[in-house]
Amino acid sequence: MVSPSNSTTPESVALQLLHIVAHAENKSLHEGVSSNQTKPDRRGIIQTYRECLLAVQHPQQSPSEIMGHAHPAPDGADGDITNAAAIAP
Repeated sequence: MVSPSNSTTPESVALQLLHIVAHAENKSLHEGVSSNQTKPDRRGIIQTYRECLLAVQHPQQSPSEIMGHAHPAPDGADGDITNAAAIAP
């Protein structure tokens, strides 16, 4: 998305980030899923886009502050993951 002034919008940056996250998690947002990829469900796509948009709009805040809740990282790392069930494979 480009604004009337021909500049990048937070929504377009969040959409690009969504594609980066999907690629990193080996998920396909396109038709025709390859054998090494999975297709995320509607809820997972919307939740992840929401997290991306909030991250773009509030880059200095942690996800738990923005989303209002957090789940521990599945690998026991220090970071937290918001709604881990929505992004789990």
